[in-house]
Amino acid sequence: MFLWNYKKLALELRESKLSERDKFYYCLVFTLLSLFSVYLMSYMSAIKSTAIKTGQDIFFIKIIFDAAFVFLYIAGLFWWYKTNSKGDNKNFIERTIVLSVPLTIRVFLLVFALSFFVSSVITLVILHYSLDIHTSIYIMTPALGSATLIGNIWYIGRMKQAISIASQGKI
Repeated sequence: MFLWNYKKLALELRESKLSERDKFYYCLVFTLLSLFSVYLMSYMSAIKSTAIKTGQDIFFIKIIFDAAFVFLYIAGLFWWYKTNSKGDNKNFIERTIVLSVPLTIRVFLLVFALSFFVSSVITLVILHYSLDIHTSIYIMTPALGSATLIGNIWYIGRMKQAISIASQGKI
């Protein structure tokens, strides 16, 4: 099972080397990663709720980021489908789900690293300037949202590349 190397996985898909059992395990891991993502989003929602309770109205910023994610993924889905259609035009859903496993692991790590870096820098700024909690949350929310947005843009681009490999055999 390729949990990191999406290019080799794409070639395995291209050459029909994955058994149905392997595909099942990828589907299982994809489901678990999706559930983890939902849990993580619930956690972030709780943080947003706390921020609103402390008097900061970040709802508008949240709507902008949510709309950007929805737009990106819908556009990405069409982009991936078009890429697959230009290749052998086979197994689009299967490829998308299976390739999501190593790419989701990578994007989780990327977003975690970016978020850790961004929040560390912002925390140092907050401590240095003795900013209050309201201002801190107002600064932190769009900064972490931007880190997540960058990670998801990376994911969409890498998925396009992986589907291109799987459908056309080109690295």
